[in-house]
Amino acid sequence: MKKTTDISTIAFSDQTKIEVQVLYDIVSNPETIGEVIGTVSRDMFTSERRRSIWDAAVRMFNAGEVIDFVSIAVIAPAYTPDVILQQPEASGPLQTLRHAKILRDTAARRRTYAAAYELMQKAIDSSKTEVDMLSAAEHCKSVIENGSPLVYETELQQAFNNYADDLQEMEIRKNEGRMVRITTGFPNLDYALQHGWGPGQLIILAARPSVGKTAVMLQMARAAAAAGAIPNIYSIEMTENELSGRMLYSTGMVDPFDISALRIDWEKLEAGIRSFDKSRILMNDKTRDLDGLVSRILINAQRKQCDVAFIDYLGLIRADGYGNEKLYQTIGRITGTMKVTAKQAKIPIVLLCQLNRESAKGGRAPELYDLRDSGSIEQDADIVLMLENKDDGGINMWVRKNRQGRRDFAVVLSPNGTYSNFTDQGIIDDK
Repeated sequence: MKKTTDISTIAFSDQTKIEVQVLYDIVSNPETIGEVIGTVSRDMFTSERRRSIWDAAVRMFNAGEVIDFVSIAVIAPAYTPDVILQQPEASGPLQTLRHAKILRDTAARRRTYAAAYELMQKAIDSSKTEVDMLSAAEHCKSVIENGSPLVYETELQQAFNNYADDLQEMEIRKNEGRMVRITTGFPNLDYALQHGWGPGQLIILAARPSVGKTAVMLQMARAAAAAGAIPNIYSIEMTENELSGRMLYSTGMVDPFDISALRIDWEKLEAGIRSFDKSRILMNDKTRDLDGLVSRILINAQRKQCDVAFIDYLGLIRADGYGNEKLYQTIGRITGTMKVTAKQAKIPIVLLCQLNRESAKGGRAPELYDLRDSGSIEQDADIVLMLENKDDGGINMWVRKNRQGRRDFAVVLSPNGTYSNFTDQGIIDDK
């Protein structure tokens, strides 16, 4: 039987010692816990018992309660056997902060070792492709960061300077002929969103199945491309052939019913294809995992080959490698990662997702609480759009969240005969 190596213990023999020391320090020097919280997080502790002690100390601090050896032992009974009886060293405030930094660095080395080991295993696997390697490298980076950034405050004047730098960069983009804000393809929606999507925004486009979210997404991508942007479409649900077919149907030159019956008018088909000659749209139906999506978006944005990314859809994104997460935790990690990616790439990301059945069953317009599986979808998004089927076959596109302006109104969309192109018919307010 092949012996496996527990890489969490290699070269980290002092891990338990430093964890115990930090837990002892924050009770010995409770005035330092506010600073320690900015450096240490619960997942830096390798034992669930030590995590529970840390959680108890943080809760007491947040509640303004007195933290001493007696009170912490009452709230966290493991403190006495797991900390006091281990005989840690007496420390002052400066040593406490130094120990917190050592714990953080040690935890980072442990995560780095584990992630690098996994990356090396994939590197020697002949079945893995270049895309797999990029995905693995992105996963390695996210594991090392582990969602525990150091807390840094920014002076207001520095924030003003950063804001001016961003404006200057957008001015350069404009002078280079690149898009600054991305049109949605719907004039009334553009107006409400201050001329379209902005850099760093996460946009949620939600609907029940078969309401038309993919068709609306494709029209948004076509409009962005027609205005000179380069959209990237990541489809986990549909193939590139299906997407390109839908693109052709939207021109009105190709009938999907004729295509399905193989009654092909090649002249009209070629005319439809030519209508996209000046548009650059990149499609990807192969990348299905979170790390792969992130790496592709960041790489293409750096190469100036991605001005806006569309992902269809949230519920199908694979996000492995984080243990026994609950579904809502996985969804939250995906939306949080996508928001961070939008900010890093300085592009808008439009993420499709499904609504629950309640709004359709109740015969009402969808609300934010109809988002499936996680409140983090609403929390992480800058803009939330929700599609509602109308009795006449049209669609109301509700703006339920908009950080920068008006919300709780709908853009009325009228479809063409193949439900592949929509006309903006105006706005209605929520009643």
